[in-house]
Amino acid sequence: MEVTATIRAARLPADRAGMVRVLETANMHRVPSAEMDDFDVGEWYVAEADAAIVGVAGYRRLDRDGELVGKTTLLAVDPLARRGGIGRELQTLRMRLMAEAGARRVITNADRPETIAWYERHFGYRKVGEVRKLHEFGLPDVDSWTTLEAPLPLA
Repeated sequence: MEVTATIRAARLPADRAGMVRVLETANMHRVPSAEMDDFDVGEWYVAEADAAIVGVAGYRRLDRDGELVGKTTLLAVDPLARRGGIGRELQTLRMRLMAEAGARRVITNADRPETIAWYERHFGYRKVGEVRKLHEFGLPDVDSWTTLEAPLPLA
């Protein structure tokens, strides 16, 4: 099903329930938790279609020994809106915003093989390590995150 969505900055707390609903479809809804800070940390964007939130993505900026590094947080799209490019739009937006802020690289953690392949294929990521999960989050039968990194273009 083709869904046309508008991407906008999240309006919190008004968007919280819709964001959590979308994240729940990927088992990433425990916010805040040991795996994820609350929505007041970082920058958050939503995809909206027919007055409903159908996608959510976040990122933050980290200082790593004086270097500004982008760190993606969560990205999920409602199953009924998948395969229409919403996830790609959200990822492209957050990569552009991190680059505009001065970051030259971005770090992402993922646990789904198809998601890892998607980041590698479309955004130039490469695997750089693993991090143990702190509790069930994402795929329940996978106990670690694959850490991926990609360069960001000069803004």
